[in-house]
Amino acid sequence: MLFTVEGVDLSELVTALKIKQFALSGKMSGVLPLDFTDPNKMITRGQLRNDKSLTLRLDQQLADELAQRNMAQGSVVNWLRYLEISRAYASVDMTPQGEMALLAHIEGKNSTRSRQKPVILNYRHWQDLSQLWQSLRFGGTVQDTLEQRANERE
Repeated sequence: MLFTVEGVDLSELVTALKIKQFALSGKMSGVLPLDFTDPNKMITRGQLRNDKSLTLRLDQQLADELAQRNMAQGSVVNWLRYLEISRAYASVDMTPQGEMALLAHIEGKNSTRSRQKPVILNYRHWQDLSQLWQSLRFGGTVQDTLEQRANERE
């Protein structure tokens, strides 16, 4: 079964998840192939991509704390404080137990530092989503928001 997501407003998603460390705006779409019969993979090679430009803004206090740790990390964080993303692509795999692996490629620029120098990130992330949602107790909020959006489209 294919689960298609179109025009997901990242600002609304970040707000629903109550994330304070960064702001993200723009829309993403993608396809998540779901297989509820496979004991090892529920999502295999799901794909997400930006619809148009995205904007990432790190929380100033968080960015300052990260930048103070060491010079190399500070340089990277300074490029990411405000990032205008022209291309974002992610591949997602997830087990039925909620273990998610994400591979992302992001291209953009930080216009506050230089319009000429591109910022290119290749990012790999693993997360136990079941444990995360339970520990943060926001699963209900996300579910309510998704159900509300689904009802609005009907």
